[in-house]
Amino acid sequence: VGAQSLTFLPNPPAGVQAVTNPEDVTGGVDRESNTDLRERTKEAVFATSGGGTSSGVVGYIQQNTDARDVLIDEFVDEQPPYVDVVVDGDEDVVVEEAIDFAKPVGIQHNLIRPTNYTISIEADVTGTDINTLRIEEDLTEFVNELGIGDTFPRDKIFQIIFNSDEDVENTVRTDVIIIGEQKTYTTGTDVYDLDKGAEMDQDETVREIRGTLAGNTHTFVKGTDYEIVDDAVDWSIGGDNPDDGTDFFVDYVIDGDIPFDPREKAIAGQMIVQVV
Repeated sequence: VGAQSLTFLPNPPAGVQAVTNPEDVTGGVDRESNTDLRERTKEAVFATSGGGTSSGVVGYIQQNTDARDVLIDEFVDEQPPYVDVVVDGDEDVVVEEAIDFAKPVGIQHNLIRPTNYTISIEADVTGTDINTLRIEEDLTEFVNELGIGDTFPRDKIFQIIFNSDEDVENTVRTDVIIIGEQKTYTTGTDVYDLDKGAEMDQDETVREIRGTLAGNTHTFVKGTDYEIVDDAVDWSIGGDNPDDGTDFFVDYVIDGDIPFDPREKAIAGQMIVQVV
């Protein structure tokens, strides 16, 4: 800068009251570009506590995006090693930018979205002046607050119902239903395991299977098109089958808790509470 250009110090040391440069100031470095600043800041992140670690990456994503839940899955034994970042919420481009900023340099981090399982609840209750809408809202909120990999605890339903409205005297029926679990039909393969079928009530099991038949949307008939054997859909009984290579969707009742893997998540479907 030229002579007499420096006239002010924002935070002068004690005893310094003014500044001036009677001659040109030379030397120094060029002004830093935005790109260089971002890179320097990124390196500074990893020099701090948590920077570049799994918890640091998770914390940065949670603080700088609208992601609801973040999970890190590391594959350190692979060559080259890589990391899957399982994120629920916000747009892909926003989350990917956050991952790219927060991840350690040179390690591939992949954005993975959790597999969602829609859970609907149907409950028949007894009592008078019951606010069924409030109970339904509380059940919806509970399911949607479950994080990636969290188990759905069936007993929690009863606690929510009774806490939501003190006028509830009893629950007569409570069905927890997986809605629209997706499978792809392949000609020659008859049996398709249901992901969460370990706690199925074999007397009721599947409520409905929807799919494509001859190019049209179709609802298949239990006992005619398929049967349920050992928590699986069996298409071998001789009725109609979905078109080869198309997806079919299964609604089925779960009798106990529903465990979810670290890449899976429960989301709320329709809640129906009726007074009987």
